[in-house]
Amino acid sequence: MTRWAARSRSERTRGALSILALGAAVILLGCGGGGGGGSNIPPGAQVCGSPATSQVVVVCGSVITADVTQAPVSGAVVTLLDASGTPIKDAQGNVVSTQTVADGSFLFSAVPASAVLFRVDPPASGYFQNIIRYDDGLGHAGVYSYTNKTKDGTGACLPALGPLGPGDHRIGGPGIQVFPNTTPPPPPFGCPR
Repeated sequence: MTRWAARSRSERTRGALSILALGAAVILLGCGGGGGGGSNIPPGAQVCGSPATSQVVVVCGSVITADVTQAPVSGAVVTLLDASGTPIKDAQGNVVSTQTVADGSFLFSAVPASAVLFRVDPPASGYFQNIIRYDDGLGHAGVYSYTNKTKDGTGACLPALGPLGPGDHRIGGPGIQVFPNTTPPPPPFGCPR
């Protein structure tokens, strides 16, 4: 009989859990301690990189493909919208939008108080348009088809930014997903909100 088999069931369970815990610790340390992997956020900064004491409303996130690769999407346009779904304009009359960079990330460094909704438009070539998968972390997860209406029928099915107080806000968890032409989106079963 081996030493492992001679141990009691509880001793074997504790031993197996210890091995799993050690493996998890090694993985987390290899990813930078579990604090965002290889992100470039300075120590002591907020989730989008603002200084810890900043009171400016900042929104950041990333856009990825809705397939097994979850690859970053560069060149997607993220636009801030008011409650009616109209694009917000800055003091110069320009629409408040930004484009994702090579790693799929985006950042709005000063979000206007009127920003309630947003939309993501992937590059015109290679992606399905007017549809994303998004989880706001508040129970409104699902496929948002901009051509559908909200549950109450008052407007286009657009995702909400969620409550925005002073400081940084990362939206979309690991990423707002867009559908490459090789991965057809599921049929929307109504608007998540």
